[in-house]
Amino acid sequence: MLVGHELLHRREKVHKIFGTLIFGKSLYAHYFIAHVRGHHKYLGTERDSSTARLNQSFYAFCVRAIPLGIY
Repeated sequence: MLVGHELLHRREKVHKIFGTLIFGKSLYAHYFIAHVRGHHKYLGTERDSSTARLNQSFYAFCVRAIPLGIY
């Protein structure tokens, strides 16, 4: 998953394709859209489900982030 994540951040189209294929094996082929077009765009804002809130516990973060990350 880490390799796929890094490949999706590369500029070359072939790297993005291979990154998407890696996530496709885990039935998460929409990772590129969710991560780059969502998380990077809204990083640190209320709309970013992958950013923990100030003083939020790990468990509260998981309860909020996991369902919202599956869109």
